[in-house]
Amino acid sequence: MKDELIARDARGRALEASRYKVLTSKDRVDITQELKQLYFHAGRFSQGARDYLAVEAYRTYQKRERNNAAS
Repeated sequence: MKDELIARDARGRALEASRYKVLTSKDRVDITQELKQLYFHAGRFSQGARDYLAVEAYRTYQKRERNNAAS
């Protein structure tokens, strides 16, 4: 138990020294059900499904990714 605490503390210090942000539960973002469905159906498209719902979800996903990349 003590070894685990020492290791966790060492990892935390290394992350702080590297200037990466250490995420906490307060930083967590809740994903809406709509976004979950979008990712699910876009994933189906990438696996080969070509029904209307999968195609539209993939198109929407691509638009969102392009907009996020441009920002």
